[in-house]
Order: sequence, then structure tokens, then C-alpha cells
Amino acid sequence: MDKADVKVVILCGGKGTRLREVNELIPKPLVPVGEMPILWHIMKGYSTQGYKNFILCLGYKGDAIRNFFLNYTNNNHDVTINLKTGEIIHRNGETEDWNITLVDTGSETNTGKRLHAVKKYIEKDPYFLLTYGDGVSNVNIDELIKFHNSKSVIGTITGIRASSKYGQVKADEAGIILQFAQYPLLDDRINGGFMVLNKEFLNHPKLATNIPIEEVIADLTVQRGIAVYHHEGAWHCMDTPQHFEELNKLWRTEKAGWKTW
Repeated sequence: MDKADVKVVILCGGKGTRLREVNELIPKPLVPVGEMPILWHIMKGYSTQGYKNFILCLGYKGDAIRNFFLNYTNNNHDVTINLKTGEIIHRNGETEDWNITLVDTGSETNTGKRLHAVKKYIEKDPYFLLTYGDGVSNVNIDELIKFHNSKSVIGTITGIRASSKYGQVKADEAGIILQFAQYPLLDDRINGGFMVLNKEFLNHPKLATNIPIEEVIADLTVQRGIAVYHHEGAWHCMDTPQHFEELNKLWRTEKAGWKTW
């Protein structure tokens, strides 16, 4: 399947309640990292690797995301406007070579039903890519797809090792600390998004109901229908105000490991 034909579905409809003090006026995917929204960083990461065909599942404050892209060129370039003719000339910069389908999937819809709402745009393809609108990574998409195609599975998720929320202590029998690690990496992996799903995934009956997409993944896991691609590189999510600060600090200090452009 040619890269130009591969659809990248991004779930952009959540309310991001744990990030409320940062994004009260905008949807979570538009929360900025540097000068651009985290959603832009996600899409830029895909497009740098040649995947430029996006489907955005809009929900909570979805009009803000729609307007961001409808006005993208005007807001990111110097412009000259002829008020009489309405002609607009963009004076500098390059516009992203992206094809974006914006779909309103409901403000209260869960992720499974959001995917079901865009089924008509992807059901004819052998597979599609899916990720969340709040996580960035430098995962190699070509290698991810290659891994997926080497397995007899319906879906592949990217498994990352998250950091513990707590410090880890190892001590001897006398109570003397032998080792202390602040926020060590966990042994078990978590779902980091960046998934490859065959079109058969769309036929799961639960997708038509208002359930999280993770329930479908769990069902298929029981049937040995899901694989995990181990990613050891950069991965960050924006779930809390602390994550917002961390991501922006990494960007300011040019330590953004997800930046592949």
C-alpha cells in the first residue's frame, strides 16, 4: 500500500478534564507546544515520514480545530489582501502538503464510536493508522507497519515503557537503602497509541456502541488478534498541566525527541 494512500486517523474529541486549567478555552489537541498545537506536532511527525492523509475525529470544541485548519495558511504566512476583489496573496513560507478530512463525531462520543463514525473513509483500505490527539513520539512508522504485516493479527499497538509516578527504593534487611531511583521506567509497557489496524477491526460490533476503543482491543487480545511493537525512543503525552510544562520545556531547550523534521 502506497504511503500516499494510507489514512492516519487521529482521535481529537476528548475534553481533557485533567488539563482544564491549561485548555479551558480550547480543545486538548490545540494546546500549544511552542508556537504550534500538539496536534500539529503529531501530524508533522507522520508527514515527515511520508504519511500525509489525515482524518480527524472531532468532538469537544471541534469547531476550534476545524477553524485552525481552515485558516491555517492565512494565520501562518504574511498576506496581502485586495479588499475590492477579495484576492489573497501569501507572501512567505511553505504550506504543509497535507490532506485533512475533518469529521464531527459528537461532543459526548467515546473513542470506539468516533472511529465507527469515520468508517466510510477507511473501510476500503487493507489497513489504517490510528493514534490519540495528545501524544507525540518519534516511532518509525515504516518499521511499525512492517512489524504489523509480519504478524497474523488484526491490530498492532505501540508499547512504550512509562515512568513510575513514584520513586523506587531497594533496601537491605537492616533497612539501609541500596538503590534509589526517582521515577524509574516501569517493566510493563503501556499503549502509547500509534497503532496499525486492519479493516476487519472496523467490523467489531462494539464499535457501533458508545465504548472506548480499548475495549475492542481487549476483546481482540483474548483472541490473540493484537500485537505490540516495542518502541524505545521518545514518547510523551499531554495529560496534565505538569506534562504541558515538561513538553514545552523540552521544546524550548531543543530536547524534543519527537521532533524528526
